[in-house]
Amino acid sequence: MHKPKQFRVKGEDFEIASKRLYLPIIIELICPHCGEKITSDLESDYLSYPVINHTEQIHFYCNECDNESEIDYKLRVSLDVDMGSIRKL
Repeated sequence: MHKPKQFRVKGEDFEIASKRLYLPIIIELICPHCGEKITSDLESDYLSYPVINHTEQIHFYCNECDNESEIDYKLRVSLDVDMGSIRKL
């Protein structure tokens, strides 16, 4: 019996063809300047020109002390393929 080929990724990092990526994620941090809690809601603050598998930054603004900070992130995508589910159409 012929075993189906596995899929492969074409390159290390790639840009999503979108200027904005909205995600149902809230990131909560402690402001490194004053110690207050700061948040970024990615459903409204979005990732700008997202690139998969590449380190980018999310910027935060603290209303309490009027300072900015940033944190690194790496966006990854997962794809689960059920090779046993192939069927004729």
